[in-house]
Amino acid sequence: MDAGQGADQLDVIRPHRALPVHDDDHGVFRSPLSDFLAEAARRGHGGRILRCRPGERVTVGGDTRR
Repeated sequence: MDAGQGADQLDVIRPHRALPVHDDDHGVFRSPLSDFLAEAARRGHGGRILRCRPGERVTVGGDTRR
């Protein structure tokens, strides 16, 4: 998967929030997380992306309001 394909998924699914995980520990990704974040932002999804760097924690709630 590359940045464009990841952003394509956001276009289709249109999630309230997206949390990229395992972006640096699998050899199948064709572009770095930074490319995905840039492409997602370019397409208007920047505010949907949650970040959680290695060793950090993030709480994802069950709030379904959009």
